[in-house]
Amino acid sequence: MTNHLGTISYGVITTIVTEAGSRVLRKYKKGDLVVENITLFFIKPVQIESKIRIVPKVLEVGRKFGKVDVEIFHEGQIVCKAMLMAQLIDR
Repeated sequence: MTNHLGTISYGVITTIVTEAGSRVLRKYKKGDLVVENITLFFIKPVQIESKIRIVPKVLEVGRKFGKVDVEIFHEGQIVCKAMLMAQLIDR
């Protein structure tokens, strides 16, 4: 799943960030969540077949909202940074 330049596409990176954010927020709050906003910052291109490391950090968790900062590394260097905001829904 690459774009016309041969780097990772926006759809793939969005899915990765959403899954990482969802997993880390579920540790704090049980229930469902809905992603409201994702802001992506690409710092360097990531080529196909590259191994990446995803590091999510919870910035804030309230009753209704959660914020997660997700960093993506390739060979020890940061290649992408994302901010995810999600609405938390209690069951």
